Amino acid sequence: MRPMPCVVTFLSVLCVISTAVAEPGGVSAATQSFLDAHPQTRMMVSGERAVALYGNAFMVANPGETTAALAQRFVDNQRSALGVDNPNLELVNSVVIKNGQIEVLTYRQRIEGLPVYGSVVKIPVHVAQGQTPHNIGYVGVHLVQHPLAALPADAITEAEAKQTAANPPAVAGGDPAAFSPATKYIYEEPNGTLHRAWTFTGYGENGGYRFFVD
Repeated sequence: MRPMPCVVTFLSVLCVISTAVAEPGGVSAATQSFLDAHPQTRMMVSGERAVALYGNAFMVANPGETTAALAQRFVDNQRSALGVDNPNLELVNSVVIKNGQIEVLTYRQRIEGLPVYGSVVKIPVHVAQGQTPHNIGYVGVHLVQHPLAALPADAITEAEAKQTAANPPAVAGGDPAAFSPATKYIYEEPNGTLHRAWTFTGYGENGGYRFFVD
């Protein structure tokens, strides 16, 4: 019997993260190895998850290496230090701030070929100044742990997902065509369970809704 689709809607989210500096022995072996190799670097955690690495220029560009190449070298060689086993990260954005002094490169996690909703790794690269080469002293993190087993197969089609979200009719006028185009994401429930979910936006009498339907 096919499981009933579930719908998660968000109108607004207020999130307060309680953070602490990771204590020795409280992080993964890959993270601890990175911290041991960079003794002036610290990791900020929320619960059991990393949310930031920070310290004194823990990665410095090689001669001729660009800011983008430096960030990619961190992703290629040190991504397991971010508290998730070998995450698959893709570059999605790059922006220069502070009058050209910093380039922020943003990566998104993918699992089984799909983007993970809300995942992010932000790497601000300090642009070379005088004799100081490009360097990284902070990485912001929000990743999910890939499950050991494959995720369940898709339960419903995009059309079925939108039809489910159109009930009650007050949402988007009850018309599935009123929704934005759907994109398939990996969605993480508050309890850590991962799903493949159709994600789209609908507008009703009370404003906008973001739907995750599986």
